[in-house]
Amino acid sequence: MPDSRFFKKAKEFRVSELASITNCEVIGNAELLINDIATLKNATKQDISFLNNVNYIEDFKKTQAGACIVKEEDVPI
Repeated sequence: MPDSRFFKKAKEFRVSELASITNCEVIGNAELLINDIATLKNATKQDISFLNNVNYIEDFKKTQAGACIVKEEDVPI
């Protein structure tokens, strides 16, 4: 979680809003509300995270993040 002394939360976002901003496809609940960003290991249902290194596939598989941004070629099969 970002240091709240430096980064203020703007508002809650629906996954669909974030997907529109980032030009991403939503797989799952597009209406889920996201409150913050977190690492794959520390994320909760209200957080968004991301996978940008395939070395973290196991963390991705175990994350509790409500949403996760993943490049299509990195989606584990």
